[in-house]
Amino acid sequence: MYCKNCGKEIPEGRVYCDECAPQEVHVEEQPVKHVDPSTGKGLAALICGIASFFIFGLVLAIVAMVLGGQAANTAGEKMGKVGKTLGIVSLILWIVSVVFLVIFYIFYFAFFVGMYSYY
Repeated sequence: MYCKNCGKEIPEGRVYCDECAPQEVHVEEQPVKHVDPSTGKGLAALICGIASFFIFGLVLAIVAMVLGGQAANTAGEKMGKVGKTLGIVSLILWIVSVVFLVIFYIFYFAFFVGMYSYY
């Protein structure tokens, strides 16, 4: 707490200020700002979720899901939920694209390379 008259800090449990004593002075308690640590995680999850569509898809998708899950579970934060959802969607798209790429290469080597190997 701090003294209203002189601004000096008053030790816990005292009602008056040592500087302004013997008169009793009304003390005013300053509000304590609490910073929610999940706000940063939610924003990071959102950024990783968006970036996972463009660069390092698999890695950023997993990071977005982890950070989004932590932020959404601790504070119910919307950015964390959106980041987690974007990470899941990006991961699904990444898996689907890899499956299509593997199928394409199987057909390519089976039909085109195999067809020309007999000549």
